[in-house]
Amino acid sequence: MHQICRSCRHKKCLTSGMKPAGVQPKKGNVEIGRAFFTKSGLKRNKKFANVSPVTADEQKLVVEKIPKIEVSDSTVSMNSSSVETEDSTQMDVDDFVVKIPTPRKISSTPSTRSTITMFSTPGPSPASLMSPSTPKPSLPDALTVLIREEMKLGERRRLLFSERAVGTLLGQNRQCPYKKEDIKPLVFHDFRLTIKTHIMLVYEWLQSWPELQELDDFDRMSLLRKAVLIHFLLDPSFLSYQIGEPDKLIMQNGGFISTADHHGVGWEDEPDISGENKRKYYVPIMKQITDEIMPAMKAMSITFEEFVALKALACFQGGFENVSEAKRHLITQQVNRVMSSLHTHYLESSEEKIAERFGTIVLMLSNIFTAGNDFVKNHREIDIFHIWDLDKLVLQLLNLDKIMETEARETAEKRAIRNGINLHN
Repeated sequence: MHQICRSCRHKKCLTSGMKPAGVQPKKGNVEIGRAFFTKSGLKRNKKFANVSPVTADEQKLVVEKIPKIEVSDSTVSMNSSSVETEDSTQMDVDDFVVKIPTPRKISSTPSTRSTITMFSTPGPSPASLMSPSTPKPSLPDALTVLIREEMKLGERRRLLFSERAVGTLLGQNRQCPYKKEDIKPLVFHDFRLTIKTHIMLVYEWLQSWPELQELDDFDRMSLLRKAVLIHFLLDPSFLSYQIGEPDKLIMQNGGFISTADHHGVGWEDEPDISGENKRKYYVPIMKQITDEIMPAMKAMSITFEEFVALKALACFQGGFENVSEAKRHLITQQVNRVMSSLHTHYLESSEEKIAERFGTIVLMLSNIFTAGNDFVKNHREIDIFHIWDLDKLVLQLLNLDKIMETEARETAEKRAIRNGINLHN
């Protein structure tokens, strides 16, 4: 049994030239590996030693019962206080336990108490390797984000278009960005020159949606197109509602046209477009706003928060069909967030007629989408007959669906040519 006698092994090491001063002290924070070895086990495992064949006498001394070992970070205790044999309580030489230390633990944090059986392997337990899962950050409340963006939008419009004293231009609030003294008769030529500014403001509003960057370029442009259209319909409606002058339709730049007299303010002839063409193409759209959208807002006394939710629902729900199928679930998620957030707002404000007000907002979407379709149709006619010069970006947005169809057709033709397919047969 000289192979596992510690004293004999120590003497042999000294004889071979081992320096006692070079022996490192035992490390305290170690885990215990397999804590027992028999002669037959050592014979099979060649990395420990080359052992002589087991004799008959030694075979009788093989350990018959293996104790279970429990391991903690600081102590190693035996489940049984002693190892019992059949005939004697005194341990024989073969019952000595050889404990092989394992490398230092990977985790620096104390591990939980674990039980290692005879089939356990050295190393940290699975529990010590598992780091606590980091919770996924939750998205901010959808309505809160949209309200903040709407207040920013009002402040930017004041800075861009109001001629008030500079000290009164700054400040984000839920009030109308203009006062009655700020509004002025609309000049179509001036409004056309600011079209790109309005589109940029809408795009900044749209960027408050976290998932926007997950869409490809065409999906983002399709959604922007719908958002611009909805803003051009709803913003004048709400601005006019806030100012409180029903005979005026106030546009985003603070200019107004008369809703009572279609030959009055804002409908005059201009070098770019005649009054007759103004009435032909814009009176139908204006009447949808003044006869269907604005009365619904006034009847329910729509609040700032409800208007913000209405505009978001119209933009995202209206843009659902224009986004590729693979990304439509993102649109659905945003619509659900807005509706859930609006419902929470009603509960927090102790609104008594939640179902009625909620239903009114949803029903308004139909009129908004109808007015939007007519808006696109009329402006396409304006472009076709060159009635007045529209901004090039507006034209691309109006004809985006046709542009996408053309590019898809060209891509399909190029792919067919590469594959040797003749599409003209």
